Amino acid sequence: MKVSQSHRKQLLAGVPLFSGASKAHLGTIAAATEVRSFEEGERIVREGTPGRVFHVILDGRVSVMRGGRTLGRLLPGEFFGEMAVLLGGPRTATVVGETSGHLLTLDGRELDRVVHQEPTVAVRILQELARRLDASETGIER
Repeated sequence: MKVSQSHRKQLLAGVPLFSGASKAHLGTIAAATEVRSFEEGERIVREGTPGRVFHVILDGRVSVMRGGRTLGRLLPGEFFGEMAVLLGGPRTATVVGETSGHLLTLDGRELDRVVHQEPTVAVRILQELARRLDASETGIER
């Protein structure tokens, strides 16, 4: 799937994570991205492996799994891979395509630069991480 620079910028603007970013920063982010296809059943990232790429779902649907157990599903506009990229550790989950689709990928160095230059992106990542933590703790029996 070939996606022009202006179309990437438009796609990023529609992603909640980047919706508050300035037009200049959206252009910078768009220039640093790649488009990647995935197929139904494909393991996009594997739990325990090094992670250096952040992914935003353009279309399609993925399952997030840990230890063989499905934790949830992600849809267009949602993202994954931020934990390994931001913390520099291994992937905390496996992500598998439930359908075929496309991802916008951003190298970890570029994501780090964006987070430092665009505070709204950093805040949105923190909000999403907090939401995911809350959802995972809600499911834990005490």
